[in-house]
Amino acid sequence: MLGAPTLNLTALPGADATRTNYTVVFLDADNPETWKIPTVFYLGVNHKADCVAAEAPLPSVLVPWVQGPTPLGSAPHRYVTLVYAQKSVPQYVVGPGVPGRYTFPLVEFVKDNGLTLIGGNFFQEAGLDDS
Repeated sequence: MLGAPTLNLTALPGADATRTNYTVVFLDADNPETWKIPTVFYLGVNHKADCVAAEAPLPSVLVPWVQGPTPLGSAPHRYVTLVYAQKSVPQYVVGPGVPGRYTFPLVEFVKDNGLTLIGGNFFQEAGLDDS
């Protein structure tokens, strides 16, 4: 299993870095197991910009990091990172009867918590076989 990626956040221009929190989502947009519903590999709230992160409490992890390699022989997968500005602390609990990492309702989560998308990135990885 791969380790969690290193995350570096730059403060929003004009924002008070000590008072601005971010929600970070890592997802696989092409998981064939869940077809058209992104699989969440990580969901963390209350991230801080690097310039103040050392003095701030650690982010709260709502969905812990987990990712295996792209399955051998599979088509390329889009791995996406999304960063949202928070107005308050987002709420989401994974548990019995609640959609988890394989059926995460991203659109509803963003809407329900008043998040504003401020950045994102992605890369593609193919599951190459050994032949």
